[in-house]
Amino acid sequence: MIDILQKLCSIPCVAGNEEAMRDFIVSQIRPYVSRVEVDTLGNLLAFFGDGEPEFVIECGMDECGVMAVGIEESGIVRVAAVGGVKAENLLNREIRLSQRPGVVRCDKTEKIDFTGLYVDLGFDSREEAEKAVKIGDMAVLENDFRLTGNYAMSSSVSVKSPIAIMIDIIKNIQTDKNVCFLFSAQKQLGSKGLKAAMGTMSLDTFVGISCAADDAKSDIKLGKGPAVVIKEGGVLADSRLKTLLTATAEKAAISYQLYIGDESSGLKAAIAGTPKLRCGAVLLPVKYKGLPLEKASLADMENVKKLLVNFINEYGADNDKHS
Repeated sequence: MIDILQKLCSIPCVAGNEEAMRDFIVSQIRPYVSRVEVDTLGNLLAFFGDGEPEFVIECGMDECGVMAVGIEESGIVRVAAVGGVKAENLLNREIRLSQRPGVVRCDKTEKIDFTGLYVDLGFDSREEAEKAVKIGDMAVLENDFRLTGNYAMSSSVSVKSPIAIMIDIIKNIQTDKNVCFLFSAQKQLGSKGLKAAMGTMSLDTFVGISCAADDAKSDIKLGKGPAVVIKEGGVLADSRLKTLLTATAEKAAISYQLYIGDESSGLKAAIAGTPKLRCGAVLLPVKYKGLPLEKASLADMENVKKLLVNFINEYGADNDKHS
């Protein structure tokens, strides 16, 4: 899984520009699934089994970034946020825009925001810059993946870890159930792809894979295992799914945590697409979430995968009668 995560972290995938990420995921999972589909919004749907899916396992595949919105006479490129990226987290960081490395700067001193943010790509004039950069070009921070002991660190660990986990789940499940694995597009733009995809499916169970911050405002701790959602924001996870997930963890001797907070794993968006849906989620603890160098535990990643592989193999959508 670590090699896959490192590769994922090297693939820029700003919301709305998921093509390269989608192609890589397909290259990894095609031998293990019955079929793959791409819908009009760019969602990737991978189907396990030949029948109609009984339930869906989902993670987002896009990340926050910036978009070129203006080129000035001096050759600097003004940028705007795509998704929830914060200007102060980009300042003085290396970025790759239009295949060219640059540095994010700000011409404001009192307040760091996108009205003052720009990228210096080393151009001396607008004419020179316009030969390389087009308005609308997207960029993310330069890949800085590293392994430190039992931890993976990168600017995009919170986005790319769930993808790596879901790829590994697909490679390891052994079940006769029909399952849809949804890698949703534009998750950073209000879960647009997830809402659309769920509105086309006639199923009743959804389990999301996402991340939860290990910070001063949260009881979730790095290295303490997967976090099973009880409530996120104003949405309650289905109590039967929560019970099935925790029972699966206990049976497999997997340490787990319970999450109540404001993270968004997609429950609200999934329900918006299918109001009668039973929803649950499993979160990977991430330290420094949203900051330039996030940190995840390799053991936690393995245990999220193990929990959901066991959940799919042993329970699935038909086992709510045992809850």
